[in-house]
Amino acid sequence: MSPRLGEVIPQLLHPRTDLSAVPSPPGRARPQITWRHELAAIVAGGMVYGLALGTFGGLAPERLLQPIFAALKVPLLLLVSTLLTLPGLLVFNSVAGLRNDLPHVLRAIGTSQAAASLVLASLAPYTLFWYAHHPRYHHATLFNGVMFAIASLAGYHVLRRQCVPLVARDPRHRWQLRGWLVLYVFVAIQCSWIFRPFLGDPHRPVQFLRSDAWGNAYVELGDTLHKALLRRNRR
Repeated sequence: MSPRLGEVIPQLLHPRTDLSAVPSPPGRARPQITWRHELAAIVAGGMVYGLALGTFGGLAPERLLQPIFAALKVPLLLLVSTLLTLPGLLVFNSVAGLRNDLPHVLRAIGTSQAAASLVLASLAPYTLFWYAHHPRYHHATLFNGVMFAIASLAGYHVLRRQCVPLVARDPRHRWQLRGWLVLYVFVAIQCSWIFRPFLGDPHRPVQFLRSDAWGNAYVELGDTLHKALLRRNRR
């Protein structure tokens, strides 16, 4: 019988680097993590944080859909960002001659994303506390960026721990993982731009995606910086 998600959460947050080298306690079989557990953790953790994320601006009747939209979009953001980087990961592995280790790397990435989602869920109360004391939209956006950064760092720690045996066997895995991380951050930023709004501006109507959703996050960032520099030079 497959273990429940609650039974494997400790393993997702603190996986062993080599399960075969660590015997299970007498009379107690160690639960085996499957991709279903990882997927369930990503969806559940993302939805919990998304519900908290979308409550900015209150829960007036006209804003009740915002938490629901955010709860759907946070796990979607994590899953889509990961899936879009897998072709690049396959190329990295093939070019470096490490393709035989791809199943282990994929499992490590799945576990790390599950861990990041669970950490996000644990940060939801802090987000609600911040909303209660700091009602400004831009401050809330920055705070949530910090929460996602903390969860991402936790996920990266799990990824590194899972890949210790691979790096010990072939140091090229370290550079492959760093390359994948850069690619993931690049893709995740663009995906977060497409899936916005997550918080929902209280002065704008609730919507699942904005009308300009398919813009380019990096072009918009460059344009914003350019305008800011122009304003500064005119002073």
